Amino acid sequence: MPVDLDLVAARSLFDAIVELPANEREQRLQELCADAALREYVLRLVAASDAQTGDTGVARQIGEMYAQATGPEVAVGDLLGPWRLVEPLGHGGMGAVFLAERQDGVYQQRAALKVLQGVASPEAMRLLASERQMLASLAHPHIARLLDGGTTPLGRPYLVMELVEGVALDVHMARLTLPARLRLFLQVCDTVAFAHARLVVHCDLKPSNILIDDNGRAVLLDFGIARLIGQADSDVGAFAASPHTPRYASPELRAGQRVGAATDIYALGVILDELIRPDPPRDLAVIAACARADAESQRYVSVPALISEIERFLAHRPVQARGGQWTYRAALLLRRRWASLMIAAAFVTTAAAFTVQLINERDRARAAETDAQREAETARATSAFLQQVFRGADLNDGGGRTTTALSLVDRARDRVHGELAAQPGIRIAMLDVLADVYASLGEPAQAEALLDEAIKAERTLLPARPTQLADLLIDRVQLLVARNRHAEGDAPAREALALAQREAGVDASGAPNASRQQIDAMSALAAVEVGLQHGDAAMALLQQTIAQREALHDPPHELARTWYAIAEQQNESGANDKALAGFERARAAFA
Repeated sequence: MPVDLDLVAARSLFDAIVELPANEREQRLQELCADAALREYVLRLVAASDAQTGDTGVARQIGEMYAQATGPEVAVGDLLGPWRLVEPLGHGGMGAVFLAERQDGVYQQRAALKVLQGVASPEAMRLLASERQMLASLAHPHIARLLDGGTTPLGRPYLVMELVEGVALDVHMARLTLPARLRLFLQVCDTVAFAHARLVVHCDLKPSNILIDDNGRAVLLDFGIARLIGQADSDVGAFAASPHTPRYASPELRAGQRVGAATDIYALGVILDELIRPDPPRDLAVIAACARADAESQRYVSVPALISEIERFLAHRPVQARGGQWTYRAALLLRRRWASLMIAAAFVTTAAAFTVQLINERDRARAAETDAQREAETARATSAFLQQVFRGADLNDGGGRTTTALSLVDRARDRVHGELAAQPGIRIAMLDVLADVYASLGEPAQAEALLDEAIKAERTLLPARPTQLADLLIDRVQLLVARNRHAEGDAPAREALALAQREAGVDASGAPNASRQQIDAMSALAAVEVGLQHGDAAMALLQQTIAQREALHDPPHELARTWYAIAEQQNESGANDKALAGFERARAAFA
């Protein structure tokens, strides 16, 4: 037997195929294992088993080797490097944990020492040495730091970690209300996102690896251990046959395939599912199901996306995983604004103020490209028009409270079509505003129809208003991107950018001037290119966006969103060092 083969994996693979028909074994083995040498060794074991009257002899031989690889090697009192084992703290599928004390006389220190299961190959030990230093630099108040490491006399890796005293997450959660549980869960998610931004994946997230100390602080243990003993290759995030806890392990981890951030998202989904039992709110159940979907493509794209969903639930806002049913979104809207809806007059005031705010925010964002006086006049006319629409509205109209918001918007749409034909500028502005409202109520088809109508009307106006047309096209692209119709967004995004660039003009040296509208158009086109998987084109647009923002002296927190988008593209293209620097730069801007 080659000395660098994983006996634990060999035993598992032998058990998985020995009972299969002979003509199915090799195909199944290829599905389970990417290591050709290990597959060949397992097939020899199975052939030897077939050659005997029974498989008892071979099974016994494998069992003995397995016991040697997984059985106890060290005990209390033993010395591993400068660390003496004081008492056992626990034992699990990945190995045994001991309380250890430093004995080299340099200084006093207590730590948790984990002896990992199995005998590492030379390749795995090289990976252990290179990644141990990176993991030791994961300085975060919610991560138990890796202090030291090495191998036992028989070649098993061991790791020395910060000693954390507390109770396991699931035990602590039993004492808390649901909102308090979710806030603590978000603390865990923030920590995992911190590690992902540094290209580190935990791969064994579970309640027993998350301790809550006396101050209510969640501390993650064993961060990166699964990566440290990975066997496949040395690419960041790629390994095979990693030890894991089956209940919390994603399908790709159990199959020994390439893993990444989606693997931790799956485990977080399982943990969330356990934390919200036995009577989970529907939104939380849908969030947990999305996070732990079998297919990676169906899970949340990142831990921050999962965090955003939980925060939307806590704020009584629609969660993305529920889709865009307007009744669901309207019900949450009414729940958030119940007091204002009790009195019709208060409702009218709120609606009018909301409309004015939308238009004023648009004015401020695009002040360099618009005629401020004309926009203000449009805003006043629009506000007056909406107040007339909402004044005296019957709260029961349209089928009761859950449909009042939508019925009022429908009322406004009908009056726009009937009363503003002679005021095309105000009519176009109203169509754009109502499209935003329909989109927020989960009616994207209605929003799209109104935007198309507004764009068509804008193209017929004389004199032409290129700035307003560009704004409408940008809104149209953003709606198409939200509906995953990226190909349809390409042409309007390019037209909007061309209009914005023409309006911005050039300076005395011939260089293009910066403008907010160009930033909006380039961001919209970059989102289209990302959706079409045109990474180089998206990166070029994002770099131009950064240059424009810097020319307009945007503060760091405004630049951070574009920095983060650039880092994501660099990560996708394999430029991990640049991606890591970009993620850190974006994080520092919000610190």
